Amino acid sequence: MNSKLTLIELEKERNGLRNSVEEARGALMSEEAEKELQARILDLEQERNMLRNNLEEVERDSSGLQRDLEHMKVVSERIIEENKNLQEQNSQQKEEKEKEMENVEKERKQLQDQLTEKESLISQMKNEIAALQESAAESAASEENAASQKTDKAALLEEELKTKDEKMNKMKAVAIKAKKELDISKKEVASLKEEVESLKTEREKTNSSMKDIIHGAEGYKNLQIDYDRQTEQLDKEREKVEAAEKQITELTKRLSSAVAQNEAMHSEKEDLLAGIETVRSTLRQLETQNQELQRQSNSYEQDLLAERAVKEQKMKEAQQNSLLDMEMADYERLVKELNAKLSGKDESVKELKAQICTMTQREETLKQEIEALKLQQDQGEEKTSKIKQLLVKTKKDLADAKKQESSLLVQQASLKGELEGIHQQLETSKIEMCEVTAECHRLQEQLRSAQEQQQKTSSSLQQHIISLQQESDTLKQRQAEFDSYKVRVHNVLKQQKSKTTNPSDGDAGKIEREQLSSQVELLRSKLTESQQNLQSITAELQQLQAEHDTLLERHNKILQETISKEAELRERVLSLQSENVTLQADLSQAQADLSSRVETQRQTYREQLRKLQDDHRTTVETLQGQLTRVEEQLFHLQSQNMLVQSGRKSLSSDSQRRNTDQSQSGLGIMALSDLQSMAREEGEGMETTETESLSPAVAPLTSFEHLLTSPDPKQEPFVWNVEPTKEELTQKLNTATRSMEHMNSLLHET
Repeated sequence: MNSKLTLIELEKERNGLRNSVEEARGALMSEEAEKELQARILDLEQERNMLRNNLEEVERDSSGLQRDLEHMKVVSERIIEENKNLQEQNSQQKEEKEKEMENVEKERKQLQDQLTEKESLISQMKNEIAALQESAAESAASEENAASQKTDKAALLEEELKTKDEKMNKMKAVAIKAKKELDISKKEVASLKEEVESLKTEREKTNSSMKDIIHGAEGYKNLQIDYDRQTEQLDKEREKVEAAEKQITELTKRLSSAVAQNEAMHSEKEDLLAGIETVRSTLRQLETQNQELQRQSNSYEQDLLAERAVKEQKMKEAQQNSLLDMEMADYERLVKELNAKLSGKDESVKELKAQICTMTQREETLKQEIEALKLQQDQGEEKTSKIKQLLVKTKKDLADAKKQESSLLVQQASLKGELEGIHQQLETSKIEMCEVTAECHRLQEQLRSAQEQQQKTSSSLQQHIISLQQESDTLKQRQAEFDSYKVRVHNVLKQQKSKTTNPSDGDAGKIEREQLSSQVELLRSKLTESQQNLQSITAELQQLQAEHDTLLERHNKILQETISKEAELRERVLSLQSENVTLQADLSQAQADLSSRVETQRQTYREQLRKLQDDHRTTVETLQGQLTRVEEQLFHLQSQNMLVQSGRKSLSSDSQRRNTDQSQSGLGIMALSDLQSMAREEGEGMETTETESLSPAVAPLTSFEHLLTSPDPKQEPFVWNVEPTKEELTQKLNTATRSMEHMNSLLHET
């Protein structure tokens, strides 16, 4: 879409530039072109301001992005510090757990040693009981009298032994339960080790995620570096645009000055053309006058030749006839007068020749001035062509700069999209990090609760061990009492052997039985308490195992979710990278296509402009030829009008002379010769220079009067009688130039 928009904008700018070029070339001399150029300059200034505003917005966005980057850096540093703290806490917890495991193993070893000692004591007690039974059997065989007492004592001892066996069995059961508890604690330790390993794996995963985040931050830094480079490129291009704008302003100034110079040159050219036309008209008038003078001189020479011939004939006739002396005198007078007139006319011819020389010199100087003006005009046209080329180059540079700006804006938009995607990824990573931190806190709380529960269980086990130690101490004391009792029994037996039985011994045995029964009840109560404690401990262990299972399930679920999220994020990153590569390839292709299209369009426009220039030149040349033809026709018509007016004046003067002096035939002949010299058309009164008109002079005089009275056929088609003024001619020329400009504009439009 961005490439299509840029193509549409480029086509619009191309059309606008083409229109502006056509308008500038079609109407460089008009004020409308200057106004359009000024409007174009204002539009360019507005575009420059818009570009500056866009650059300021981009700089603001870049500053905001830099702030976000700094904030993200701070957050990443905090996360790294928190990870370090968590790692340290995990290491401390591991060390504490290892220490606790070592303590538990030491306690287990101590309990095993105590159990072995107790088992050895029980075996010793059994051996002693067996020895006592044997001694009792021997004493029963030897002493029948004291059999009843001894049987009673033996029964009592058997009961005591049974009670002790029961106690020993209970102690064995307690030891078995303690072993089971130790096994359970070992299992718990193994589970805790597994949890520690899982925490290690989680830590490694968190470290890997942190590494990924760090890589993302590095990628973001690289993107920021690319953004900085592009901002530098933007600054450079902005400088280029400013330089181009300066060049445009300078070129506009040069254009305005060139337009002013061109207008001045055109005004000078028009003035020079008007002067040249006046000079041409004067030259033509002088040429016509020169031709008339040459004709007059030729006619005078012919008259002289004719008169000389007449004179020779008359001299011959005078020699032959003396009657013609008077006429000869008259003819001599006439010849003298004619010679005087011829001398005056020769002087006038010399003056006219001098004037012709001066006019030719003026014409040469004017031609030189015209050539210099043409050179100046060519130089001005070259300057205007150079300025046009500079304008075209600047417009091309502006178009290239606009294209580069549009491509940079597209790149900025793509970078903004990538930055937004990275921001979203960072936000998602932040959310995931928050979730991971929350899970870490939960796990830490669970670990703390498990540690507290383990501490409680360890304290309860320690209390149980202390109670068992106390029971073992009591058993040791009872064993010592039993040993002392055995010693007493041996002593009593010895005394019985040596002495008779006393009734006081029965009372002592009853007292001992009561004491032993009270001790047995105490031991039973302690056993019940220990059983209750064991049940509570087993219930707590079951609860802990259930909680541990739930925590493991949650942990596994979280691990699976994090792995799936990481896979999705990696897939997204790969897809974004592939899309970025494809977009860059599309960008390069679009730039290449645009450059090729622009070059082809430039070539086509150049060819079109060349064709239009050639057409314009041909049309201008044809119109100039038409103008020259029209000017020649106008000049011819003006010359004809002047000839007609001069003919009328000469006719009026000749009629006055004829009315005043009809008798003088020689004067009539001179008037006819004057009329013949003043008339411009060939063959009008030039055949009357013969000798036959002298003797019979009445017939041509009547014909001339008849001609005066008769209407002139050559005067009828000429309607106007007044010469056109310079203002009318300038107005006609202005209308012709306007029509030419209109035709040029129509040709440019077609």
